[in-house]
Amino acid sequence: MLLVLKLVASTEGNIALTKELEEAMHQVSLSFFTVAINLPGTTYNKGLKARRKLVQMLGKLVEERRASKCSRSNDILDTILKNSEDTNCVIQTDEQIIDQIIAFVLSGYETASIVLMMAVKYLHDHPLAQDELRKENLEIRKGNLGKPENYTLNWDDYRSMSFTRSVVLEALRMASIGLGFLRRTTVDTEIKGYVIPKGWTVFVSTVETNKDPDTYPEPLKWEEIGENKIVRFPRVEAPNGLYYRLRDC
Repeated sequence: MLLVLKLVASTEGNIALTKELEEAMHQVSLSFFTVAINLPGTTYNKGLKARRKLVQMLGKLVEERRASKCSRSNDILDTILKNSEDTNCVIQTDEQIIDQIIAFVLSGYETASIVLMMAVKYLHDHPLAQDELRKENLEIRKGNLGKPENYTLNWDDYRSMSFTRSVVLEALRMASIGLGFLRRTTVDTEIKGYVIPKGWTVFVSTVETNKDPDTYPEPLKWEEIGENKIVRFPRVEAPNGLYYRLRDC
């Protein structure tokens, strides 16, 4: 969350604001997976209050950023504001800008962190894959010996990471960050003998399609095992944390 807030609005210099934004964003994200009944004390009610607080804080941030044109931070908020001031672009209201900021932060809040967590989990459970990944990356490190200390990986380095790419894709498939998505049928649709009437809302489960044996042979061969507890609903998470001991290669 802290990294996403830094990329979106460069809030790392204001610890109090960062903490408030983090807490409000977290409460809003929790409300996504609750019944939308607005009763005092419910998670949904707390989420609505948190969103109103977010709008106030981000509205003030937008005003301050507009007033300090000479000291902008070149973050995502700056880009949005510059586009909103460009006469060739569609002018956005402050409400639309705030909605974009919230969407950017929430979409980057759990996605990357959960995939990284699950990638580490899967690698721990599959030592052969872990060894192959380590071997590939050590070979790249060996090939870059003698280069300046500030050398960063280039495109050729990334292209050579074929197994690393496979690990990333497999972690994305198995972790299934998004539970699915909703679509509305525009015509009567028949699927395997079942008729879905026009106008019905259909939930497409990415969790299930990502484990379809017709597409992925042995789809559960990377399924997590071990003592670490992983909960998959309503989101993928490790309620007791996920702890590992890392050693230098």
